[in-house]
Formats: sequence, structure tokens, C-alpha cells
Amino acid sequence: MSIKLINDTTFQSEVTQSNIPVVLEFWASWSTDNDIILSSLNRLSGKFTTQIKFVRLDIDQSKLDESLNIREVPTLVLYVGGRKKATLKGTPSEAEIDKWIRDNSDI
Repeated sequence: MSIKLINDTTFQSEVTQSNIPVVLEFWASWSTDNDIILSSLNRLSGKFTTQIKFVRLDIDQSKLDESLNIREVPTLVLYVGGRKKATLKGTPSEAEIDKWIRDNSDI
């Protein structure tokens, strides 16, 4: 499964109305740290193909980062049942992201 790019218009349908948990990455094209975790997210999206949806939101093209109190990139937010469940900031390893997902969802 690939990581889908979303925007302010598609946020609700892709994240808060999803019937499976969603990992939302807040990113920016100028941030090299986002590149560091992108390959991990791509591999994890293949691992959790039917269990977790992975999406990305460019903070430079969005106003949601302010309303959701996102202060740094990369920031990962896990939504379960349409609600924000957990946040992970910085550049965690693939194993750390995997554990974070498992610890905060019913997988």
C-alpha cells in the first residue's frame, strides 16, 4: 500500500471518517528529516496493508497544522476511530514507529 497525499479538503474523508486507524505524517518539502522516515513509512504501509492507512499532509499547503497544534516536522499522528490517539515527533526508527503503532492501536 502506498502513502496517500491528502489536503485540507480530503482530511475528513481520509482521516476522521476512516474505518481503520490512520497514521498521518505532517511534512514539508524543505525538511530533510521527513525524507529520513519516509522509507520507513513506505515499508510499514506495506506491512500493515489492510490494517492501517498511511497519509501525508504538507504543512506548507495546509492550515490544519495550526488547528491541530503541530509545531514541528516530521510529526506523526495516529487516529483511531476518527480521533487523535497518539503523537510521535522527530525522526524515530522504523522499529520505534512500528512499536508506537502497535502500542496505540488494536493491532
